[in-house]
Amino acid sequence: MKPVKREGSPFWWYDFVVNGKRYRGSTKRYISDKDSAQRYIAELYSRKLNQSQFGEKPEITLQDAFDKIIKSVGVNTQPVYQSMARKWTGTTFRKDGRWHLEPYMLLSELQAWHLEDHREERLDEGMKPNSINLEVSFMRSVVKGLKNQYNVPLDLDFPMLKRFVRRRYLSDSEESMILDRLSLGTPEATHARDLAIFLMDTGVRVGEGLNSRWADLDLKREVFEVYRSKTKSMSIVPLSPRTLDVLNRRHNQIRPFADMDRPIRLLRKVIHDVCDADVKVVEQRGSAVIHSLRDTYASRRLRDGMTLAELAKLLGHTHESMSAKYGHLENNHVVEKARKMAGW
Repeated sequence: MKPVKREGSPFWWYDFVVNGKRYRGSTKRYISDKDSAQRYIAELYSRKLNQSQFGEKPEITLQDAFDKIIKSVGVNTQPVYQSMARKWTGTTFRKDGRWHLEPYMLLSELQAWHLEDHREERLDEGMKPNSINLEVSFMRSVVKGLKNQYNVPLDLDFPMLKRFVRRRYLSDSEESMILDRLSLGTPEATHARDLAIFLMDTGVRVGEGLNSRWADLDLKREVFEVYRSKTKSMSIVPLSPRTLDVLNRRHNQIRPFADMDRPIRLLRKVIHDVCDADVKVVEQRGSAVIHSLRDTYASRRLRDGMTLAELAKLLGHTHESMSAKYGHLENNHVVEKARKMAGW
C-alpha cells in the first residue's frame, strides 16, 4: 500500500482493496511529505479492515476529530479551523480560561444540549449570530466529515441563528402546559418533568444541572452550590419548595439527574410543541429551547424586584454586563411599579 501519484494533483493518493471493496482517494498530503502520506494510508487501511471485520466504527475524541478535520483542508483554511476548534474546547481563546467541552470527551457523546449551551454562552459574550453560525458549521463539518469512519451522533441537528435573536422566556401558562404534558406517570416523562422544574427554579444551565452531585445540594439549608465550569467559580442558589420535593423523590439516584438522554429529548420536544405552535409568537419572542428555562428564571427574579447586579450573582455571570440582556425585563418591572404607584 504505497502512496501513488496522480497526474495534475499536488497530493499523494491511496488505492487499495479490502474484502473486495476498492478505496481510492487523496491523502491531502503533499508530494514532498511522503512519510506522512504513508502513515495516513496505513491508518486508513487498518480502520477499513477493522470495520469490515467487526462492523463497528471506532470511537474518536473531540480533539482528535478536530485535528483530523483540520488536516483534511487546505493550508489556507487550516488556521481558521484551528481557531474554531479552540472556541469549542476553549483552553486558549478566552482570557478567563473558560471552556465549554472537554477536549478528550468522545465525539459520539456530543448532544443537542451541548450545542444549545454553546450558542447561549456565545450570545452572552456578545457574539454576533453570523459568527456563532460559523462555529456551529465547523462542528457540523466535523460530525459529517467523520461519520463514515468513526462513531458519531448521527441524529443531531445544527440549527443556525437568525440575525435577530430574542431572549425567550416562558409565560406562566406555557410552564403549566409543559408540566401537564409531562405528567404522564412514565419514568421518562417523570425525569423530564423533574429536570424542567429544577432548571426553571434554579436558573442553572443544562450541563450544570446534569453534572450536579448530591454533595452540591444542601437540602437542610435549601441551597445548591453550583460549580460554574465556564468561569471556574462557585455560586449559591436557593432551592424552591417544589425543587426540594423533586430532589427528595430522586434521592435513590446515584446523581440527581443521571442517565437523562431520553428525558431531555422528550423535554425538548414538549417545549417545542407547546411554545412554538403559534407562528406569530415565535416571530415576536423567538423559539423556545431548554435554555429558555434559565431565561424564565431570570425574568421571574427581575419581576420579583431583583436588580441586574443581584441576578448576575445568581446566574454565575462574571460581569453584570452579561446580565444586561435581561434589561428589557427589568424595564417591564419598572413600568408596572410606576403604574401601581400612580394608581392606574
